[in-house]
Amino acid sequence: MKRPDLFPLGWSRGLLLFGPPGCGKTLARSRVANEIEAQFIQIDPANIMSKWLGAAEQNVAKIFGGARRTAVAGSP
Repeated sequence: MKRPDLFPLGWSRGLLLFGPPGCGKTLARSRVANEIEAQFIQIDPANIMSKWLGAAEQNVAKIFGGARRTAVAGSP
């Protein structure tokens, strides 16, 4: 974001960090988010899943709605 000349095709819409536990994925994402002054939303299954029918979909909608409001406000 600070050097758009390095990315002539533009930024990707997402990034998937994959690896075994303890290899530094969370540390890497927090450092990158801090460097580009972006907000990072950490989601785990406990935040989404529910035993009630339709509640999981509502939880996902709330998470994406909050992210959308943050993006509209100008923060990546």
